[in-house]
Amino acid sequence: MPFKQNVGGGVSAAKDTATEADVRYPKTFHSGKGTKAKVGSILDCLIKKVTPGTSKVVIPKDSYIAEDIEIDGDPALVSANIKADTSIFGVQGDPNVVDTSDGNLSAGRMLAGTKGYSKGGPVNGEIQTLGDTSFSPSGSSAYNDCKISGATENSYVGAFDYSITGYIAGKIRIHIANLLSKNIRHGIKVGGIGGYITGSFTGDATAAAEHILAGKKAGVKGNMVNGTMTNVAAIDPAKSVTLSSGVLYARMTRGAHITNATSGYPEVSVPQKTLANAIGLTAAKLSKGQSVAGINGTANRSQIVNYIAYNSNIYYTGYSSTSGNRRIDIGAPYAEWDTIVLEVYPDTEYCGPVVIALSKGESMRVPITTIKYNDAQYRNAWLSIARDSSGKITLQPFRGNESGTYKTVVRVAAVYDGITDKHPE
Repeated sequence: MPFKQNVGGGVSAAKDTATEADVRYPKTFHSGKGTKAKVGSILDCLIKKVTPGTSKVVIPKDSYIAEDIEIDGDPALVSANIKADTSIFGVQGDPNVVDTSDGNLSAGRMLAGTKGYSKGGPVNGEIQTLGDTSFSPSGSSAYNDCKISGATENSYVGAFDYSITGYIAGKIRIHIANLLSKNIRHGIKVGGIGGYITGSFTGDATAAAEHILAGKKAGVKGNMVNGTMTNVAAIDPAKSVTLSSGVLYARMTRGAHITNATSGYPEVSVPQKTLANAIGLTAAKLSKGQSVAGINGTANRSQIVNYIAYNSNIYYTGYSSTSGNRRIDIGAPYAEWDTIVLEVYPDTEYCGPVVIALSKGESMRVPITTIKYNDAQYRNAWLSIARDSSGKITLQPFRGNESGTYKTVVRVAAVYDGITDKHPE
């Protein structure tokens, strides 16, 4: 029995508008006046899951989605994980997220307590922040413990070396031991425009070239001065000698007298003649026999003395000096004097002494009065007294008119310079 469409109030096939493109493949359907079934051409979507990537995923148009399509999501898809100025699936990158692939940070280049990112990873700083005590200690140990050391000077500037391992935060004071004005040459500035120390060492010096020994150098007011002062020999001959107000002045060579003679001191030599002239010393001012500063005295002199030259018994006999007569040498007392005054005492207390003056080279006979009394008169004996050129005295007794042994005393009473006049007028 033929099939009749649109019976019972259904939709008339003649009025269908569907085509194969409107029906899922491989489903069939009838459309139009024909009765032949048609196969739909809408293919099922083969994409079951979408994983976001760098390329687009396209779901073909006119495909049939028979099942849920799963699109992956990621909780890390947040702004903090996206580089600045980049948007991923509508999520805008965080401005704080940057590309660190070309970074060269390292822990030794960053302050301790700070963090950075380099080549995609975090970097924790290790550089310590330095304070002034990190450079140099203070107090008495600063000189030996100071970590700053002087470098070799070049022709422009002297440098100080310090191996810094750390960060200097702002201005820092570096203690340099003994960097004081008094230790810096006078007039030299150490430092820079911001502040400097002006040296004062040798600034109070007053020496000039003539005050410094020749061949030596000394710092004076910041400059080296070559000495010109002569180094005088250990023994310096006096230039002149003068006596003034009772003080003797010997003028020396200008220069340094610092070389010791054998005495242990520098010396000034003064010839005897120069000294004598300076003090006005002449031979006439010195007694004969005296010598001062090379001047031999010529002035006559005299002296009262009391010297017993002889005191003993003498046998008087004969009238002439013979080998059998007694000769007495009594030495040469006061031999340096020209003339001596002798007192010859006879053998009696009732007669005074015979006084004679006897010069060198002279001789005389002296009558000695004895106590013997014959023919109502005293008897005399004679004593010959001679003095040779050396001053020796010789006694030669003669009997006179009465021989015998008599005590005789010869005393030197005085001496003087000059020769006795034997025959005064």
